[in-house]
Amino acid sequence: HAQAVATATATPAGTTATATPTATATAAPVATATAAPAATATASPTTTTTTTTTTTVTTGCTATTLGEPRRATGATTDTGLAKDCDTLLALRDKLPQATADNWLNWSRTLPLTSTSTAGAIAQNWDGVTVGTDASGNKRVTELRLTGANAPYYFRGVVAELAKLDALVALHIDAYETPPTSETELAPETSRPTCNATTLGEPRRPTGATTDTDLAKDCDTLLAIEPVLQGTLASGAVPLNWDPTLALTGWDGVEVTGTPKRVTALKLRNESLAGIIPTQIWKLTALTHLDLQNNRLSGVIPTQIGKLVNLTDLYLDHADGQNNQFTGTIPTQMGDMKSLKVLKLQNPPQGLRGGIPPQLGKLSNLEKLDIRHAGRLGGTIPPQLGNLAKLDNLTLIGLGLTGPIPPELGDLTGLKALRLRRNGQLTGAIPNLPALGFLDLRDLGNDPKICVPAGLALPTTVIVHPTGILTTLPRCPAGN
Repeated sequence: HAQAVATATATPAGTTATATPTATATAAPVATATAAPAATATASPTTTTTTTTTTTVTTGCTATTLGEPRRATGATTDTGLAKDCDTLLALRDKLPQATADNWLNWSRTLPLTSTSTAGAIAQNWDGVTVGTDASGNKRVTELRLTGANAPYYFRGVVAELAKLDALVALHIDAYETPPTSETELAPETSRPTCNATTLGEPRRPTGATTDTDLAKDCDTLLAIEPVLQGTLASGAVPLNWDPTLALTGWDGVEVTGTPKRVTALKLRNESLAGIIPTQIWKLTALTHLDLQNNRLSGVIPTQIGKLVNLTDLYLDHADGQNNQFTGTIPTQMGDMKSLKVLKLQNPPQGLRGGIPPQLGKLSNLEKLDIRHAGRLGGTIPPQLGNLAKLDNLTLIGLGLTGPIPPELGDLTGLKALRLRRNGQLTGAIPNLPALGFLDLRDLGNDPKICVPAGLALPTTVIVHPTGILTTLPRCPAGN
């Protein structure tokens, strides 16, 4: 449901933040508070006993949260970072919850910032950046919760943010009225809807359950267009999605099948600078989604996992505009059982949280290409060895650590393996009978990968860099 929204941008302390009307899509039920039972007094004929409830504060940030010891909670001598952390927890409790899939992960048991222990990367708080203030002290310096990363109703609590006095960047959405459920997402009277001219066929009453699926697809496209398009750069050409034009002529939209449905969005190199809308899941017949070479940002919504008919998903970039996704790779992508191609490319400062082992459920996957997301971290999930149809595995520049799982040796049809720029990988190169290309470049001056004694790669395999197999150490016996 498109809601009027104010996106507030904070400037350095001492200046005034301004709100600019924009539009976004969200469904956020209003949270309700439940009062705890009050303490009661019980009187007997001879004595009066009063029971007093003692409240123990358990929500304050701890050394685990902060990554450093904290002083007495609430004391004037406490660190600025501890105060910022407590402010965020108090703010979280005043925000109504949207859905179970889209709720802030702010918790006193989770570190504010990413840390690495034993090869595992811990996820930091959603949208929170910890930097240094003018005195060099660690503080919360940026809060970014917009679009798909912010199905929250901030309007009544914006004043609370003033306590975060070290903020230099603030990006939030403050909705005028929070919708209570997705049943409220019917088109507004102010929003154009698709008609017989658009569809090339008569449509039934708008929003009725008897309406054609193509009409619903068309209305969904109109709803997500402003979210996907974002703010146009100077000179950029907007999408021509217009109900006065035939749907089959809309930029990047393909309509096929009987009955007719929207089956592909090929928006490569379009002037997109918004976010991936959560409502994209309503395009249930979609088989091809190409968002390569745009300026998209925000999180990859978990709802994308509902596109169970999708066979090709391109979220990468070449030499054009760079998508800059944040957050994590949704585990729900493992539900996209029809997927054959998954390509994801991101700047080093973007994605984090590792490769979800759930991707090992994509039984039809042929190409998995994740590259240039240095903060992603984590290990190579052994579950990737279940991808029996995989012929191309590319994991470049992800900051991967730990052993190459021996389960990758089960990929008997794998033709290309690229592990470039992951200098902390260890263990043995798997024996892959169909391999024709192996890329082990840029593993540092002391690569930790070893060559097993029984390695039987085809002699025709192209290895980069040339000769590295003769310079790598031999694996210990048993590997």
